[in-house]
Amino acid sequence: MRSLLGVLNIFGSLLTWFALYFALPIVTALFGLGTGLAILIDATLVRGILVPAFMRVLGERSWYAPPLLRRLHNRIGLDDSSTPPITITLPAEQMATSS
Repeated sequence: MRSLLGVLNIFGSLLTWFALYFALPIVTALFGLGTGLAILIDATLVRGILVPAFMRVLGERSWYAPPLLRRLHNRIGLDDSSTPPITITLPAEQMATSS
């Protein structure tokens, strides 16, 4: 039964794409336009306005982590406040030969 459902699912998706391919060009153009508008709305409205607004309203609660994940972070040491910035220093003679 499971393999039959897989075959039917593949057949249905192929039939859908086949119908879209041979449909009027306006259908394909509208499909592309809708996808582009959805990406534009997601990038500007949702991620640029709504998410920061909700994070400001929720305050510290927007950084909630479940207890299991919090213990994992503490065990591994994933803490932004205690991590010093990474600096790379080269010995003087190595810098002289590289330039």
